[in-house]
Amino acid sequence: MANITHLLFALIALGFLVFIHELGHYFVARRVGMRVEVFSIGFGKPILSWTHKGVRWQICWLILGGYVKIAGMEADPKTGKIPSDGFFGKKPLDRIKVAVAGPVANLLTAFAIFSLIWAFGGREEKFATLSQRVGYVDPQSAMAAYHVKAGDSIISLNNRPYLGFKDAIYAGLLSDERVAVKGAHISYKDGKSETFAITVMPYKERPSSMRTIGILAPASFLIYDPVASGPVHKGSPMAASGIEPGDRIIWAEGEPIYSLYQLSTLVNEQKALLTVQRGSEILRIRVSRFLLSSLKLHTADYAEIIDRQFAAQIKTKSLMTIAYSVSNSLIVGYPFVVFDQSETTPLLHRGDKILSVDGQNITSGKELLKALQTHKVEIMVQRGYKWEYDLNWQKSNAYFDDSMPWTEMERALAGKPTSLVMLQPVIAKKYGDFEISDEEKKTLEQEIEHRRQEIESKTDAEERGQLLSLLSEEENKLRLGVAFTDLSVRYNPPPYQLFIAVFSETAETLKSLVSGYLNPKMLSGPVGIVQVMKNSWSSGSLQALFWVGAISVNLGVLNLLPLPILDGGYILLSLYEIITKKRVNPKMLERIIFPFIILLVGFFIFVTYYDIKRLFQ
Repeated sequence: MANITHLLFALIALGFLVFIHELGHYFVARRVGMRVEVFSIGFGKPILSWTHKGVRWQICWLILGGYVKIAGMEADPKTGKIPSDGFFGKKPLDRIKVAVAGPVANLLTAFAIFSLIWAFGGREEKFATLSQRVGYVDPQSAMAAYHVKAGDSIISLNNRPYLGFKDAIYAGLLSDERVAVKGAHISYKDGKSETFAITVMPYKERPSSMRTIGILAPASFLIYDPVASGPVHKGSPMAASGIEPGDRIIWAEGEPIYSLYQLSTLVNEQKALLTVQRGSEILRIRVSRFLLSSLKLHTADYAEIIDRQFAAQIKTKSLMTIAYSVSNSLIVGYPFVVFDQSETTPLLHRGDKILSVDGQNITSGKELLKALQTHKVEIMVQRGYKWEYDLNWQKSNAYFDDSMPWTEMERALAGKPTSLVMLQPVIAKKYGDFEISDEEKKTLEQEIEHRRQEIESKTDAEERGQLLSLLSEEENKLRLGVAFTDLSVRYNPPPYQLFIAVFSETAETLKSLVSGYLNPKMLSGPVGIVQVMKNSWSSGSLQALFWVGAISVNLGVLNLLPLPILDGGYILLSLYEIITKKRVNPKMLERIIFPFIILLVGFFIFVTYYDIKRLFQ
């Protein structure tokens, strides 16, 4: 029932924006003495109509649009004359006023809506939406090559203040030129920062083929709140970890954690987290686990590992180890050669002593080999912190930094007592291996098979291969079985800032579409717009109002494009007449407009097809 209500609200809102647009045309047309014949909300056969002051008002069944019909838009078919009170019967300046009135009405409406949002205290957003802290960086990107990492902050992109992850997405999608990035490296050991300035080229991320600058996720709070996000899944890895309500994940697998993307990546990398003693220092180092068959070993090294396997009673054909010789007393020797892998700088040094693997203390070579067969995830949580669940948007990034327990983290990793808690190490599982019912397993299998069949039906071999790879990755992804809650932020910039931001995004999108950087498949038509508005209503009235305002800006800007069928086209023709002193022949105008009508209908069908496709996928 709620979905139907939200859909109805969305349709009413879109109809309202169309009404405002056409009302602008209607009001100014009457002011300059033009005769209006029809005021229509929607297209097609009228479901309701009436006449008032010589104007036929109507509401049609297809309400995703509308029009105002002014007399004299075309010459009289019998006499070829243009009526003096018609559109082309008036001087060009009056026609410009009428044409520009619709878009201006939409832009003014958007500003009024943004002012209303501001007056009511702003919208509720998740911290991740507005986070200036990096949550995860593609390790193959230029960003990573410049040592930008999770936890660093972004100050600006192309000399524009960085206001959140959306800016990073737009920088990747809407540009084919180098992006200037200013930011700050932040040390998790003491929280100190060091500014940097770099330039990176947007590229297509694999396997999604989405253009990016290398930032794949924003930072967020990962707080376990069973009321908001649901309890730990029964039988999941985290069920026996000791996690408690209010705990925030701040460290795992040897790294401070800033995003779910980062945590999931670390969990699925299947590396071993070793605690080693190097001189007087205690270090935690993540090293890759390799199949024994992937290492090029001397006979003595191979025999030593096999002896340890026998002593530890490890019964497997897929024996895992690390690419280093290690004595029985756990002293690291020389690195092994790995087949099909270029030489890299060893992470462990000769003479290091291994103390533990994934949080499990070991005392011998056979215990090391046994511990390497199973990947256990070490997780540290921040417990007992009184979280503010409604942050001020201007202070949210500072709150994120202040709440990171840098000093305590270092103390905890050094084995000193702190308020931070190290959970019991857990073994991540595929979702299909959780304790779920036979019915849930059957549903999961059917869903995966349905998605596989959809992908197999695609004609583009490259796209098909990428999607199959993505599906396989998703199916085999290891999970912890717990959902996290991000903190909410009250986002309330001044109306003019919100208006300028939305206007700029619309202009940049159009620019990228024309230049070819943006794929038209990514645009939304009427169906997609209604879907977005419907979803926004379910997120709260102020969030819904924002989208109504944003779409109003889009309608205003789009209608100002200099295409003959749009308001901008009529403005351009009127300016041409003012400059050349030559009136455009209405018959010639009809010939010009007709192909653009065909193109517009074709484009409408194109975006609607992809809207519906996304809806069902």
